[in-house]
Amino acid sequence: TTLFRSVKLKGDGTFISTIGSKGDAPGQFTEPTSLLINLQGQLVVLDSATGRIQIFGLDGGFQKVLGATATSFYHPRSIAMDAQGQYYVADTGTGRVAILSPDGAIVKELKNQQDAKQPLKQPVGVGVASNGSLIVTDAETARVNWYDASQQLIKSTPVAAFDSVHCAQILVLSDNTWYQSDPNGHRLVHFDATGTPIEQIGSAGDLGGPMAMALDPAGRIYVADPAN
Repeated sequence: TTLFRSVKLKGDGTFISTIGSKGDAPGQFTEPTSLLINLQGQLVVLDSATGRIQIFGLDGGFQKVLGATATSFYHPRSIAMDAQGQYYVADTGTGRVAILSPDGAIVKELKNQQDAKQPLKQPVGVGVASNGSLIVTDAETARVNWYDASQQLIKSTPVAAFDSVHCAQILVLSDNTWYQSDPNGHRLVHFDATGTPIEQIGSAGDLGGPMAMALDPAGRIYVADPAN
């Protein structure tokens, strides 16, 4: 994120171009922390410092700011998308997960539930499983919360496998297993669908501070590592 830009690579890792530059004008970034490709084939980039979600063509051309996101969020850390094209934003500074329509309107907010034994306080990572359920990591409580497709809390478990969940991101696979980046632990941890760690990837020697992740059609994982 210290480069204030997104980098476009070929499938073999060859550099193609950069997208954006430092600043707060349209098409610029201050702290890009999460991105994805939406159903329209556009690049969607979340900027934590400005609270903006910006849309780009895959050629790098700026298209628009999604909705009124600059005034809606406070230091959001990650963004995910479901099969209908709705966006899920971990709005860390306000302690909520905001659900947005494809055009950027906030349609629902996932906040603390009065009957929840482990409330949502500082969400940093969010992922959507194929069945519509949500996985949310919370930095303040150091827990992972599971929600069903109607956003009702199913369970909440401590993340004992991590040194820290600050700035951690989530990548959910088609089999509903998932990876969580562990920036302080210099690794990725792979969990099964029940939340049990099954393997880890990386160490201090090859990952500096992994954050955002993406999966290509061949099953390869791409990792944004701003500390390396």
